[in-house]
Amino acid sequence: GSGLNRILLVGVGQRNDSLERSVTSITFGGQALTKIAHQDRAGFGLYSRCELWYLVAPNIGTNTITITWDGNVAWKSGIAISYFGVNQTDALGALTQDGGCTDPASHTLVPERASSVIVDVIHTQDGLLTVGPSQTQLTSAIHTGSARALYMSAENVSGQPSVTMSWSTAGCTSHISQELRRAGNKDNIESKVKFPGEAGNSLVLAHSESFYQQDFNL
Repeated sequence: GSGLNRILLVGVGQRNDSLERSVTSITFGGQALTKIAHQDRAGFGLYSRCELWYLVAPNIGTNTITITWDGNVAWKSGIAISYFGVNQTDALGALTQDGGCTDPASHTLVPERASSVIVDVIHTQDGLLTVGPSQTQLTSAIHTGSARALYMSAENVSGQPSVTMSWSTAGCTSHISQELRRAGNKDNIESKVKFPGEAGNSLVLAHSESFYQQDFNL
């Protein structure tokens, strides 16, 4: 997007049958992203995991996001969103993550700010997920012909002492939730979702300027 105080978030999901693989880099054009966290699926090690990466002040304009692993990965997916109105020097607040095999797949985050946005990324290899009632699903990447899927959602914080990010599932998941801090006294954090995609032993996402926009009314 082209708003002020921008941030780009990229979620990654992967499943490999035998070899442990990790993302080594993500770039947006010539800009390198920084990893926030990774989470392995319970009982499956590095073979199945999700990761969350970010870039403060991404360049404005059409570009590509390239995700690179340390070797071939059998099933991979990536999704990306950009926000504006985010604090540029202290963008990230509270973080929580887990992997498990319960329904719903949920965890609770205690926000560091009374007014912010929680964004989560969740990966499954056991079927499609349904977003919880208090969240807004932002985007997803579904592997054609398989049960592997990657999702992102968001929920705004308006003074509540804790926020639960929840998804209905029939299987096991890896799940990360991150708080974004707003910039100054800006009233809204808005998002523009980028299209998901999948390919090769690297992954390239198209940078679409205005596929979706959501006001969170902080």
